[in-house]
Amino acid sequence: MTDPTQTRAPARGLTVAAAFGSVVGLAIGAAYLGGTVAKATVVRVQAERIAGVRDAGYTEEYWILNVEGTRLVIAAERSAGSPQKDLAELRAVLDSIRIEP
Repeated sequence: MTDPTQTRAPARGLTVAAAFGSVVGLAIGAAYLGGTVAKATVVRVQAERIAGVRDAGYTEEYWILNVEGTRLVIAAERSAGSPQKDLAELRAVLDSIRIEP
């Protein structure tokens, strides 16, 4: 006749292994979910900052030119509170650019 404790030992080991595997799986899933939520939060905060700057009147202008096969990028930035003197200087600099063959 077989000992009843011997037949229960494999079942108990299997139960413990299944429980351990479940705990490890839940921990990995929670870590993945936490990382995803953190990344989404960072992206949302960045979008809110950009929207705030835009709403405050910040403007960027870009001119992208092809000069004999070389790309030339000119960027001009200004905000709603920029002094007129600075804006006039910016415009004068941009108007002074001449590209000749």
